[in-house]
Amino acid sequence: MHNPFDLAAVVAAGAHAIGVHAVSPPEPVYSAGQERHHPLDRAPVRRPDLPLAHDETEAIRLMATMLPVGLKVVVVMECVPTRRDWHALLSTLGLPDSSALQLQCRVSAAQLAQLRLTVPVGLVCAGGADQEDFEDYFRFLDGALDPRTDHILVDHSVHQPDLIAAGVTGAAPARARIEDLARAMRGNRVLVLVADDTAARTVMDRCTALRAHGVLVVGCDTQNSVEVPKQAQRYRLIKGAPGAQALVRKCPDRLRDWAWVLSDS
Repeated sequence: MHNPFDLAAVVAAGAHAIGVHAVSPPEPVYSAGQERHHPLDRAPVRRPDLPLAHDETEAIRLMATMLPVGLKVVVVMECVPTRRDWHALLSTLGLPDSSALQLQCRVSAAQLAQLRLTVPVGLVCAGGADQEDFEDYFRFLDGALDPRTDHILVDHSVHQPDLIAAGVTGAAPARARIEDLARAMRGNRVLVLVADDTAARTVMDRCTALRAHGVLVVGCDTQNSVEVPKQAQRYRLIKGAPGAQALVRKCPDRLRDWAWVLSDS
């Protein structure tokens, strides 16, 4: 979520939390990747050492002033930040100190101990549904995370940490069987979020099936399933906000599908 337009769309659809992605590649790769979206105002690169969407930073800062009360902000990263970098990210993006951190990468016990000092208000640790050691890693996270504040995200999409680490792009993973996943997860202490890029009904049916097998599932991550087609995404200037431009990604029709499915669940 990087701009007020997308924020308004997901709030209207009933979202309880939004993700702000600090996963952009460093320069010059970032700027090159934005050319297809026709940036209107090239922003200065203030922190080339941080994974920031430089062309959207001002839009994120504007969005941060419009957050509804009670809406949770989750910063999504593909690396474990130092305490200094974490606070620099929040400051640069204008995000509240109450923001949680979602990690699309593997973490160790030592890293979790350090993160507990860095991000005391909530961690979301992702595990790939198709990774070979899913059960072992899930049980590690379930024992190491705090069930009062943290969550485990079970990712069925191409954004699985092991696939990211391997540089896999565009290939759909082999879908793990729900029964096998449930056997590895049932009796969990830490609440689970289910993530995928597919249709709302498919993800919600997966949540229902996991619950039926004794897994504590609290919600889902829509990921890219609510985006407009990539070729239709274009930057637009934000009226009344000099220097701010938005790359609108969220599709109201696809968001309505999620709202309808959630209302039936």
